[in-house]
Amino acid sequence: MAFLFGEDAFMSSTSTPTAPPAPHDSFESTDSVSLESVDPNGEEWDMWETMKALRAQTTRRARRARAYRLTALRFKRSNAYARREAEEYKGFYHHALERTEMMARSMIALETELDELKARLAAREHQPLPELGKNATCVICLDHPRGTAFVPCGHIACCQRCADMIDRRARRDRLVPRCPICKTPISKAQVLYYA
Repeated sequence: MAFLFGEDAFMSSTSTPTAPPAPHDSFESTDSVSLESVDPNGEEWDMWETMKALRAQTTRRARRARAYRLTALRFKRSNAYARREAEEYKGFYHHALERTEMMARSMIALETELDELKARLAAREHQPLPELGKNATCVICLDHPRGTAFVPCGHIACCQRCADMIDRRARRDRLVPRCPICKTPISKAQVLYYA
């Protein structure tokens, strides 16, 4: 049986009906028919060509459908990966935001404490030094008046002569000089002058 297109299809519908095809003309029998046994000018040839074209088209569509399915699967996996990554980054963001807020609160508290310490220091700077009275003698020699303050501890502990002796002994023994009261390492000995 031949497939008719265009004017042939119209003319065949108006012509007299034909008998049903013989068993060798069915689609099942075309699979068993070899290409050499088919007459190139007959109806079987047309059917053969049509079947071949349909098979090729079906194969192309199947390949295209498989490619689309693979692409869809790749996009699905990529989308799932992107969602997992987005959730992970969202967690990182929230953690960083919490840490930033905590550090901001800590910084505000430290700035407040610094302001309080500055205010206390400013108030203390304007207070007069206490009178030393009977404790005005050097804690080392107990003879001379105290006249040297050690930096950074600020103790006014000894006279200039004993402060020099502490420095010489430390250099001789290759040690760091220390305050005789609190044993803090001394970076500088400052001579004090009283008015």
